[in-house]
Amino acid sequence: MNRYQIEFITPLFSRGAYDDLPEIRPASIRGQLHWWFRALGGSYADEKAVFGGVHGGATASKLVVRVADLPQRPNPALFPPTLPHKPAGNDPRYAPNAPKCAFPAGTRFTLVIAERLGGLSDAHIKLANRATKSWLLAGSLGLRTTRGGGAIHWSDAPTDVEIFRKQLADLLKDAPLRFDILDRVFPQAETGRRVITETISHEALPDLHYPLGAVHQGPQDPAPARKTSPLRLTVRRFADGYRILALWDDRQNITGNNRVHLRTAIERLANGTVKSKPTEIGRLLLQSSLG
Repeated sequence: MNRYQIEFITPLFSRGAYDDLPEIRPASIRGQLHWWFRALGGSYADEKAVFGGVHGGATASKLVVRVADLPQRPNPALFPPTLPHKPAGNDPRYAPNAPKCAFPAGTRFTLVIAERLGGLSDAHIKLANRATKSWLLAGSLGLRTTRGGGAIHWSDAPTDVEIFRKQLADLLKDAPLRFDILDRVFPQAETGRRVITETISHEALPDLHYPLGAVHQGPQDPAPARKTSPLRLTVRRFADGYRILALWDDRQNITGNNRVHLRTAIERLANGTVKSKPTEIGRLLLQSSLG
């Protein structure tokens, strides 16, 4: 059994059974671990051996995910906005900025991962640990995870930038994932989240197959119903403050995007388009190894 102490450093948007009661769900964490397992190159057979599955004969999961030391429910009056860069208020034009059900930054809990049903082989334990530690170092939870929501700080994560960088690079070695830790240091994690959320409309990126993700906006919109961004932006805590961690999913067969799409999207973020102004996140990405 492994126990991990986790703190949210940006709000966790995770609505429960009732609109005003957020939850930290083991199932949601399992979903994140599934994503990392696949993105790191795990085969379907290995994934089924670890997490279970139904295709080709039902198999129960040998990995149990639990949460402990759960926090008290937060006050709905203090729920934060999902898009902090937008103007506040009740103007319906800014409905996406309306406060959403969330646990605030500073919320802590314990993640417990254990084996059952005879346990895993040594090889599968290694794969499961790799996925778990990759998520702990570079992942997040809940809604808006690709844009700074639900950013986590693992108590055992290095706070030295270069040590952190090396540990994550070792975990992602040979995987179709690229990352960088951006240069700017923020005094608060929420300031970093604000910078992350100010990107550009998907309307500026259809020729690039929406490398920042998209949500269909109506009958005249050619965008897909929903596409998750291959560019994942989150916040991490270091000894000198908070920094943005950018991760690019390089699996073109999964995302439909390639590095040329990424580079062009970053240039548009940095320089602006006819419909959008230059952004700080674009400038930071352009100066990174992803730009």
